[in-house]
Amino acid sequence: MAIISHTMVRLLIFSFIAFISACNLDKKNKPTSNQQQTKLTMTDTTNSEIKLTTKFNSFDTKVEVIFTDTQDSINEIQKKNFDNFVSNQDLLTTEIIQKIFDFYNSSYADYKSGWTMTGQISNEELEKHLPKPTTPENLKRFITPAIIHIQNKKDCTEGTIGIEFDCTWDIENGLGVLIKDWKVIKVSVAEISYF
Repeated sequence: MAIISHTMVRLLIFSFIAFISACNLDKKNKPTSNQQQTKLTMTDTTNSEIKLTTKFNSFDTKVEVIFTDTQDSINEIQKKNFDNFVSNQDLLTTEIIQKIFDFYNSSYADYKSGWTMTGQISNEELEKHLPKPTTPENLKRFITPAIIHIQNKKDCTEGTIGIEFDCTWDIENGLGVLIKDWKVIKVSVAEISYF
């Protein structure tokens, strides 16, 4: 009986040591300062893309960054696109929101037709999902950036990224912004941001 108790005690001690070690490893992977907005570790979960996480300051949210069809490591152009997005995102945001508003304003009638097709939604409920297009800033609270897409190593060109947004008016298709030479060239459904 004493041998079993001694073995149990050893097992508990080893389990406790493994638990403490795992907790310490988790702390080592956390950013060390407020200036480090990017998750320190890259993960390759599908063997065909590398993912990071960074903060999208203007929306006060974290977004996933996906390096499409990229294995093992990113190249210099991909890194430059990522770094330039992180450092210049606030300058891009005004143009992004304006172009999203222009797209939304021109598509509003079609979206409204779809939302009211059954006649079972009140004007108040409709306004929660499909607000009348008034200003770009008023529309901003109805969109949330979700994923920054960076092209694969072979096709990646400097200044080209896609940004995928969630939006209240099109939950199924989402919203996408395509940027080339650090200018918004197209806004449409989310798939335009995929490359």
